[in-house]
Amino acid sequence: MVDDVHYRTAEALAESDATRQAFNRDQEAADLLEGFPRGMVRATSPKWLAAHTTQHTAAERERRAQVSTVKECEGACKQESVKTTAAKKHSEEIEANIGESRAEIEAIEKHEHYKVRDG
Repeated sequence: MVDDVHYRTAEALAESDATRQAFNRDQEAADLLEGFPRGMVRATSPKWLAAHTTQHTAAERERRAQVSTVKECEGACKQESVKTTAAKKHSEEIEANIGESRAEIEAIEKHEHYKVRDG
């Protein structure tokens, strides 16, 4: 039993030591990385800013082009809507004329001078 206790104690101490070593490695890495962002910002800021500005400019140009395209499409849609309304009105006028013509034809056909007389 004593050996078992010694073994488990040694195991726990080894795990504790491994945990402490991992913590120390993490702390060293954190210390190294702490200054990294500031150094990178100083080294890359002009490049990053130029790339970001270029990207922003391109995105703005694309946005303006898209807005222009949408406005052109809206204008074309309004024009076609006006044309459609005019065509519908014209179609209704034609249908009314057809109705009037049919009524005139029917009146002519019913007129006594039009009827064929048996001889």
